[in-house]
Amino acid sequence: MLSNGQRTETLIALLDESVLQRPVGGAGVMAEQMAFLLEAIERRWVQVRIVRFASATDLTPPSSMTLLRFPHGGPQEMVYLEHAEAATYISRARDVERYRAFLERLCLAAESRSDSEDMIVTAHSR
Repeated sequence: MLSNGQRTETLIALLDESVLQRPVGGAGVMAEQMAFLLEAIERRWVQVRIVRFASATDLTPPSSMTLLRFPHGGPQEMVYLEHAEAATYISRARDVERYRAFLERLCLAAESRSDSEDMIVTAHSR
């Protein structure tokens, strides 16, 4: 959603520490991915937060999940779950609340913006 040329939305990406450690696609691809993350975090409306291995042992999500918030005219929130061969959209308020609470706990377990940035810089320099 854009308003008066100013961004009003926020993107908070919670990434497992493994994305910094596990080389996928070779060194060149990993370097590009780390460079992309570093570019993304320069935007004020983007937060990339790393969840360390040790801090979230009971908070590991079963799959990739996204909490979507919408303006008026439809569901206020929806959860998008990505699976290997399909996707699920959850819009029932009670179910969305469970996922929102889970993501809030995961956010509390994640490193700060600056510590996460330091971790990405370190991974990029390897």
